[in-house]
Amino acid sequence: SNTEERVVVVSDIGLTARVFPSGISVFAAGLSTGKPLPGTDIKIYSASNQLLCEGKTDAGGILFYKRETPWEEDLMPHIATAAVDNDITFLPMKESTGLTLTAEGTRDYLDKGYEAFIYTPRGVFRPGETVDLKAFVRKADHSAPAPFPVMFAVTSSRGLETARGSAQLSEYGAADFRFDLPHSAPTGNYSAVVFVPGKEKEPLGNVTFQVEDFAPPRIEVLVQG
Repeated sequence: SNTEERVVVVSDIGLTARVFPSGISVFAAGLSTGKPLPGTDIKIYSASNQLLCEGKTDAGGILFYKRETPWEEDLMPHIATAAVDNDITFLPMKESTGLTLTAEGTRDYLDKGYEAFIYTPRGVFRPGETVDLKAFVRKADHSAPAPFPVMFAVTSSRGLETARGSAQLSEYGAADFRFDLPHSAPTGNYSAVVFVPGKEKEPLGNVTFQVEDFAPPRIEVLVQG
């Protein structure tokens, strides 16, 4: 008869790993609490079981390892192990990501400067509504930078700039920008970018959203006591 075998790990350690051309970052958190696990012992091995790097996670539960040269093809990170007291777990890199370093649509991880995650509260807005843009800026080591001004710019579905504004980063690296869509706003896909003033061609981050003339569904609820 055909049989299948699989290793099952019972652990309270949750691992997330990101491999980039010349380094790796590993984040450890408690599955029961969702909080970072500082001081977690992390080891990274190649497919041939060679130890590539090891260390302990910082106060944010992160271990960041940067190489002087890119990974060698036969010494790529293959598996990560994590241990806290008597709890231990592992994370297979290739199986968990399914991506190569040259996968289409991916980019190298930041090794200097800043990058931003920018988002809207929902993906679709109607003409005449207010759009709230929020951005979080981070440095290469994932920490928030010292506050500095940033610019937001929004482009409509016709390729024309429809809104622009500035904001000051908070101590947490966050910035907000709000603008009103005209009642005559064209429908379609819109894009927004955040950038350092004077460096518009080097955006820190971007997001897309739609503007559509839609009617939200109405739901009738009958409650009987």
